[in-house]
Amino acid sequence: MFDPLPPDEERLQVIKGFLERQRAEVDIIRTYLDIQIGLVGERLKHADPAGDAPPLEKQRGLSSREGAVLPAEGWAIEWRRTPEGAVPYVVHAADCFFAPRPGPKRARLIDDQNARELLVNGVKACHQCNPDVRLDMDG
Repeated sequence: MFDPLPPDEERLQVIKGFLERQRAEVDIIRTYLDIQIGLVGERLKHADPAGDAPPLEKQRGLSSREGAVLPAEGWAIEWRRTPEGAVPYVVHAADCFFAPRPGPKRARLIDDQNARELLVNGVKACHQCNPDVRLDMDG
C-alpha cells in the first residue's frame, strides 16, 4: 500500500508544522468571516425591506459613465502601461461596459481592420463583449 508520508522524523516534523500554520490561517479567516456575518446580520435587523437600493453602477463607483456617450460601433483598444511604454492589452467593443473610456492614457477607438490585426497578433479579446466572436474570428 502506498503511504504518501515520509518515514523519517525530520520531514514529518516539517509537514506537521506546515499543517499547523495552515490551520491557524484558516482559523483567522473563519474568525474574520464570523465577524462579517455578524455585522451583516445586525444590519439586516435594521434594514428597510422596501428600501430603494442605489443602482449597482453607483454602488461600485462607476457613475462616471453616466451621461457618457459611447460609440455604438467600432472597437476600443485598452492599453497596459509597462516600463518599456504602453502596449495593447485588450480589445473591446466600443460599447462594452468594461472598456475604459477613450482617452490618451487608457484606451483608443480603432476600426475593424486594426482590431483584427491586434487579435491575430496575440492581443487579448475581452471575455465580456467577445470582439473575436463578433468579428467572426473565433475559430
